[in-house]
Amino acid sequence: MARPRTRKQRWDHPLYNIGYCFNRDGVVHTNISYDNKRYRQATPLNWLPENKKSALKILEERIVSLMNHNDEKDVANDNQVQSVFVLIKKFSEIHVKNLSKTAQRKYSYACSTFIKKDFFLLQVDDIQDHISHNKNRCHLHDNTKRKLLMNLKQLFDYAISRGYMPRNPVIKEMLPKPVKSKNVVFTFNEVEKLIQYFQKTEKKEFSLLIRFIANTGVRVAEAISIKWKDIKDDMILIHGKGNRERQFPIKPFPEVAEILTELIEFKEINNGKLFKWNSYAKLEKWIRDAIAELEINKDVNFHAIRKMFENRLINDEDLDSNIVAEILGHSRRIQEQHYLEVLGAKRMEEIILRRRNKKEK
Repeated sequence: MARPRTRKQRWDHPLYNIGYCFNRDGVVHTNISYDNKRYRQATPLNWLPENKKSALKILEERIVSLMNHNDEKDVANDNQVQSVFVLIKKFSEIHVKNLSKTAQRKYSYACSTFIKKDFFLLQVDDIQDHISHNKNRCHLHDNTKRKLLMNLKQLFDYAISRGYMPRNPVIKEMLPKPVKSKNVVFTFNEVEKLIQYFQKTEKKEFSLLIRFIANTGVRVAEAISIKWKDIKDDMILIHGKGNRERQFPIKPFPEVAEILTELIEFKEINNGKLFKWNSYAKLEKWIRDAIAELEINKDVNFHAIRKMFENRLINDEDLDSNIVAEILGHSRRIQEQHYLEVLGAKRMEEIILRRRNKKEK
């Protein structure tokens, strides 16, 4: 069977780039390309949106099982794995190469940040001291250090599972406590200043991108991936994080319809996309430069514009946290945290009492 050509016919795994689920005669099948071979197998699931999560779980189990089986065949060469650098190379060849490019970069960065020289794997205390020393020297945010060390911990967990070393040098006490960062949010007036600034500098399309995010709350990566064919029946299909899709309703937000009307002039030159850009690193710099010139004293980015829309939904629209989560593509747990942060205890009390009074009437 030929490889499915459209994303609607397949569900890519968010972490492993060697596998995906596809639709064959209404049944979910898994496809894994590994070690120059292709493995295809049916699942007991029908091709329905509600089965996507279960299908990807089955796919992940099959990928991990396949990689572990390959590990067992490779036991004969295990005597060669005696140092940290050799371990990193082996782990990269067997596991890391099958991860998404983002996950590969994170793993590589973790290794280069905390492991500057080679050690025998049995020198656990020396490895631990070396990692701790580099952790204290690097000027990274504690949350970033924590995430990178967790990646490194997976490397040594693998070494322990194969009998290369007796214990993991990355211990719980080494992990910085997670720091809850304060979300910086744009005000409506500040966003208006940004929009006017880019309109004056002949960056009309970019000003429309800012307006679009401010009125939909989509992530910038989601915004620049939207195509005109994703807009049907007054709904915008958003391709979110982890290959999750959601619908954004246009009717309740008339400003969005106006923005789409203005974007029509770019339709042909953007090859069917709403916006011409494929990445947003340059766009973030444009915002930072504009903020400096406008003397807006905030360390902000696209996420701050998205947060402004979220605050609007919670404070002005008085929407339930589940609805806000659906619109923004948040998990329910994350959204509940944001909901409490934005409202505060007093406002939350007012809403609860008002809704209770409505029920009693």
